[in-house]
Amino acid sequence: MSAELKGKENNKDWYEERGRRLHVNLLKLLRELGIDDRVVEAMGKVKRHEFVDSKYKEEAYKDMVIPHILEKTTKKEENEFDELVITKDYAKTLNNLEILTISKFLSFSSNETESSASQPYVVGVMSQSVLGPESLSNQVAVEIGAGTGYQMAVLSELGFGRVLGAEIYTDLIKTGNENLEKGGYDNCLIKPMDGIQLLEFLGRESVDAILVTAGITEDRAEEMFEFLKDKGRLVAPIMTQNIKREFKLDIIEFEYHSRKMEIRKHTRKGNDIVTEMVLPDVRFVLYQQD
Repeated sequence: MSAELKGKENNKDWYEERGRRLHVNLLKLLRELGIDDRVVEAMGKVKRHEFVDSKYKEEAYKDMVIPHILEKTTKKEENEFDELVITKDYAKTLNNLEILTISKFLSFSSNETESSASQPYVVGVMSQSVLGPESLSNQVAVEIGAGTGYQMAVLSELGFGRVLGAEIYTDLIKTGNENLEKGGYDNCLIKPMDGIQLLEFLGRESVDAILVTAGITEDRAEEMFEFLKDKGRLVAPIMTQNIKREFKLDIIEFEYHSRKMEIRKHTRKGNDIVTEMVLPDVRFVLYQQD
């Protein structure tokens, strides 16, 4: 038996012996938290552990974010400060965000960066927010920031006729499409484009639902409105505050941004856009263009 087939068998055995119970418990929690029954049913059909790294399969059915390590498409230049020492006295003057900023600076020479799979509760909230009053079977949904394909699989199980994803990281595009193909989601495809590129490819007033899984500004959201059909929905984390602070350590200058976001739903009604707040105080990676 090949290593790949053996891995599949081990995953199947784990799910039957332990994963299924964890999955059921997660679905029960989502119902208790008020997630729409249609969404809970759809999430019950998608095995989340098949969309995350195998070492996180125990965490796949907890209501938590799952990290995903990916290769950077461009590697930052090596720097000469890898062994920079932060003294205890100076560290006392820094807050946690500043220490994190320094840590990230010192790791620039690494060729890895981190993406993540959203918390199931957030997936549920965003999924129920893109549901419309009519049948979804003839509707087109777009996810911007498709990652490993889990959210797209949920949208497919909800009944969307066509689900397209935009992703700029090469290994995520490959992994996501492989996951969707293995799951039998023939109506799903991740394209190697950023969100605006994919929407422009589809054309104005061509999309029924846009789900953005990266933080965007209000201006960016307004750019996306023109691609919605009448009654179309855009659900996205919108940045509401961006606080910038600069500080210096020896000869190195640092800056960090503390960004507050909230998930909003925008519905197109003729020439008007109706906006409602869905979930306050969320954290997402920022939207990036290719």
